[in-house]
Amino acid sequence: MTSTPVPLRPTRHNPAPLILAMAAFAALLTTTAPPVIAQSFDPGDESCSGKPEGTACWMELANHPQCYLWNPGLALGASATWAAECTDGLAQGMGTITWTFEGDKVQFENGLLMGGQRSGRWIKLRSEDSSGTALFYSAGPYVNGREYGRWVLRFPDGQTEEGPFVEGKRHGQWVIRYGSGNTGEGPYVDGTVHGRWVYRDNDGNSCAVEFVRGEQQGECK
Repeated sequence: MTSTPVPLRPTRHNPAPLILAMAAFAALLTTTAPPVIAQSFDPGDESCSGKPEGTACWMELANHPQCYLWNPGLALGASATWAAECTDGLAQGMGTITWTFEGDKVQFENGLLMGGQRSGRWIKLRSEDSSGTALFYSAGPYVNGREYGRWVLRFPDGQTEEGPFVEGKRHGQWVIRYGSGNTGEGPYVDGTVHGRWVYRDNDGNSCAVEFVRGEQQGECK
């Protein structure tokens, strides 16, 4: 039995529950009208304007000129709206962020912003295509604007991944449950697969393989 942490995923999956959840987010956006608040926050050199992809920076909201939220990883062409209040130029309170990027992709994020940064438990839904049926779901806590604690990720094909983040990176023991029913379990260190991973299939077969800083060391045996 051989495998890697991220093999090809099966295609069978019923997206109906997540589609309903996305619709609920959309309804929230249409019923919450954020007020116009005077600007006092200046992002300075940390503004996302003109920055390269992947930069952590302050993002100006499309529906709130001169109001900002913290973006931990800038996507080219991305824009964001915030369906709640702004205070002193920073997004605040419980609400929904709507991201649009790569032309036809939309992501909804619901949770608490404090001083423009995510805090506490957040739920995210992302459409992977223009049809809105291929949905990626994730849920877990933030501390000071970074993922911190146990998260659950669900992919459009039915695969789930569960484990801890530390300061925005996977760190600790993770479990992957593939849509086929097979599983993989092992550690991440500072965002990279590192250590002994064990894979099990539906027939009770298992194998183990070592990874060193993301590189597989030999076959799964």
